[in-house]
Amino acid sequence: MKIYNFSSGSKGNTTLVKCDNVNILIDVGNTRKYIKQCLDDLDISLSDINMILISHFHNDHFKDAKYLNDFNIYSNRKDDLSLKINEDNIIDGVIIKPFKLSHDEECFGFQIKYHNQVYTHISDTGYLKEEYYPYVEEADYLYLEFNHDPVMLEKTDRPLEVKRRILSSKGHLSNQDAALILSKANSKLKEVMIAHISEEANDKKHIEKEIKEVFKVLDKKIDFDIKYTGYMKVCECGHED
Repeated sequence: MKIYNFSSGSKGNTTLVKCDNVNILIDVGNTRKYIKQCLDDLDISLSDINMILISHFHNDHFKDAKYLNDFNIYSNRKDDLSLKINEDNIIDGVIIKPFKLSHDEECFGFQIKYHNQVYTHISDTGYLKEEYYPYVEEADYLYLEFNHDPVMLEKTDRPLEVKRRILSSKGHLSNQDAALILSKANSKLKEVMIAHISEEANDKKHIEKEIKEVFKVLDKKIDFDIKYTGYMKVCECGHED
């Protein structure tokens, strides 16, 4: 299993999960041209994509829809293919389990299992229900939103209603909330992709500080690799069987 994040943030989100010859895109929040360019760099064509999982329909996670008509798209949209929520869906030998997140648009995270490897994808949520902690605990590879530092967010010029939305239970994870979720991981976790980082209200320094402080208080070791996603920046983790 290999995971390639092509883009992450408010300008666009697209991630490729490669399970041998099965290629899965999670969200298509970038242009066809950019996604094709990223795939070309990996010697993969658009026709090699087996399925597309859509977490939700905000524009930064789904756009340029016309070229997607011939793809197997799984989402909560009426005309798309559907997946059973909180259940194992086996497609092309890959086990996919969607679970509900808390956002101002119906939104899903995904756990993907292939052979003996587990990938968990969590983004665009105000909090994570405790019943979903096992998806973090079971992960070999984790994609987790670290959206904002609340103090930095308050200092931005964003309208008050936007700040309130981001800080709400249907908004986005703060660094501290995300670090607490990350602390649920166990020794299985090899790599974490830090995702959906606000360009105005966050930075690596604040993220790293929060992770270190939370893990120190909980007396837990940071024995996994931390990778940072970004807009127009390919980030990868995982390994082939």
